[in-house]
Order: sequence, then structure tokens, then C-alpha cells
Amino acid sequence: MFIITIGNKAITVVAGSTVAATVATTIYDAVVDAIATGNYPEFAELSWDNDTSAVITATGPAGVPFTAVGTTTETGGGAADAQTFVNASTNSLTSSPIGSGPNWASVAANWSGGAVPVSGDLVIIADSEIDILYGLTALTSPGVELLTGSRIDASYTGRIGLPLINENGYEEYRDRYFQMGMAANATIFIGQGPGQGSSRIYLDYEIADALTIRVFSTGQPESPDDEALRIICVDAANVIEMTQGSVGLAREPGQVSTVATVKVEPLDPQSDATFRAGSGCTLATLIANGGTIETDCALTTVTLMAGVWTHTGGAIGAGGITNTAGTIIDLSNGAITFYIGREERVYDHRGDFRAKTYTAVDLYPGATWLDPNAAANTYTAGIDLNQGRLEEFTIDVGPNRRITPGTVA
Repeated sequence: MFIITIGNKAITVVAGSTVAATVATTIYDAVVDAIATGNYPEFAELSWDNDTSAVITATGPAGVPFTAVGTTTETGGGAADAQTFVNASTNSLTSSPIGSGPNWASVAANWSGGAVPVSGDLVIIADSEIDILYGLTALTSPGVELLTGSRIDASYTGRIGLPLINENGYEEYRDRYFQMGMAANATIFIGQGPGQGSSRIYLDYEIADALTIRVFSTGQPESPDDEALRIICVDAANVIEMTQGSVGLAREPGQVSTVATVKVEPLDPQSDATFRAGSGCTLATLIANGGTIETDCALTTVTLMAGVWTHTGGAIGAGGITNTAGTIIDLSNGAITFYIGREERVYDHRGDFRAKTYTAVDLYPGATWLDPNAAANTYTAGIDLNQGRLEEFTIDVGPNRRITPGTVA
């Protein structure tokens, strides 16, 4: 049997002959028939040809890499015998000697000075609308360490990286994130200066070098469920600081990131910043002075000074939550070590009914605590009402509850 694989799709063909040219025609016909079903868009974006010398040729769009891999096996999955299916790659993802065009990060002509950046270079991406889509590993190998101060300015309005779903309707199999090797303790600046920014910047800092990533602004994301800037980074000392725009950290299935501190300090506390962290994140400290925050991971310490934070997964550790001027929508069953709610601040756990543990809860006059499923939850030290009488708080812990007076801790 002969198999052609592109991405996560494969076309399998029974040879039916020992004549090479006949087998090639059979394989070619099977590819054409598969494309006609509409279920193989990865194959449909290529031009296929078959000549009389047992050669099948797949040609991709100009400047776009692809991988089409031919393999053989015996019927039933046994090892292949004398049959051969040779890959003569001229434009594949892994070896693309002719990969070129304006969208390639690995093409020297696309960089000032006519050379791909190397260790010790300062990279500035600005004043352009040309997408950077391919050759996205060029700035990590061999051991590239770019200088602190490297930046992507707001005047850059092209797109960097590839979406999860290709515009032709299949799950993208090419490298999707721009991998940038940075010197240890480097600072990266994104969205500085005038301009509308990019709608898609996907960056991969998976090498463990402590970084500070400062986001001044981003463009509008391509959809409400996306972020204009998505980041992967793995050093436990990483810091992300953002002023406005939309930022996602390890937002896709299987992605992981480790960050020491995320600071969200928008110009307009109500609307200028959106930060989302996926389930694969290890995030120690979150400090937010406004904006929209969404986390699906455990955190150690949260300080919410303004804005709305929605939490969907993971415990809150020893640092607890200090809510001085924000709204918390808790949709998780993760334990909370302690919670401090100041005047006019809201904790809302009405949207999740799984068992949850609160080690300590401290409220101050004007605070709101909404946990109508409290009977199913554990309040290790109860709820302390500090510096005020019961009527000065808004509390919903469900019907038929006992309140036992005592001295606050």
C-alpha cells in the first residue's frame, strides 16, 4: 500500500500492479478522487501531476511551504517489502531550499542589510504591512540571542504567524509561532509608537531566558475569541507588562507557559486591556488595575485594583486574593487560601456549583459576597465581617444557613 500524508490527513492506495507507471497513475487518480470529495483541503491547495515515468508531482502556491510525505506499508500494516516511494522534496516544510518570497523570516533579502538577524542583533519590526508567515524558526537556530530592546512597533500592521485553522479549512500543520531567541534578561517592546498595530502576532519564547515583555498596544484581534498578541514563554522569572490591547498566554491546547508576574495597567480601566491565560500556564502573580482578565490556571497571588477578572480553573495559593476595586467572577472549583474584599468590591461564585474550599474570607463594609451554593463548600474559618455590621455587607450564601457569631481573626 502507498500512503501520502499532508498534516493530519492521509490518502492510502492499494498498488494493484507491479508496474511502476501503473501504480503512479493509480495513486494520482486516488488523490484526484479524494480532492473531489472536498474532505482533503490540504491536498486541494496543491497542483498534482503524473507523467509516464512513474513520477507524481505536487506543486504548491508560490512562496508557500508544504509537506507531502510518501510512505509504504504492506496490506494489514506490515513492513513494506521491495516497493519504493521516494520523496524528492523541493519545497517542503522541513527542507525548503527554494522557500522564498516576502513572507519568509528566513530569507535574507527581507531584512535590512540583506542578512537574517544573528546573536547580538537588535531586531526592529516596523513601518510595514507585509505578513511574516513562514521560516519562523530562523531566529532560534543556531542559538540566536537577540539584544534587549528588540521590538515590534505599532506601525507594523502585517501579521506574524499562522492561525490554527488555515484559510482553506484545515488544521494548520506548518510552524505557526515566530520563534525568537533572546539574550537572558532581555526586554521586548511591543506596540510602541503611532499606528494601529497588528491583528495577529504569535510569538514563541520557549527558550528559558528570563524576559520582560512590555506591551504598549496591539491591533484589534481577528475574532472576539482570539487575542491580537499570543505568547508562549517558559522561564519562571518572566514578566509581562501590558498597557492596552489584547494578550493571550499559552491559550491553545497543549501549550504551556511559566510567568512570574503579569501586570495589567490600562490607560482606561474599563476597556483598554484584555489578558487571557490558558490552562497550561504556571502563573505566580497577577496584578490588575483595570481591563478584562480571564484565567484558566492556578495562581499564587492576585491583586485586583480595578476591572473584571473571570477565573475558570485552578486554585489560588498562599498569596490569596486582594480585591480592592474590582469584580471577580469565579467559575472554578479551585480552592482559595484567603480572600480580602474591600468596599464596593464583588466576588461572584453563582456560575459554578462544584464543591470549593475557602480557607479564610475577610470582607469590609460595602463588599459583596455571592456564593448561593455555600452549603456544598467548605469555609474553614467562616466569613469575617471586618469593621462593620451585617447590614453593611451584601452576602448571599443560599437559603437555610446558620450564622455563628464570633470574633474576627
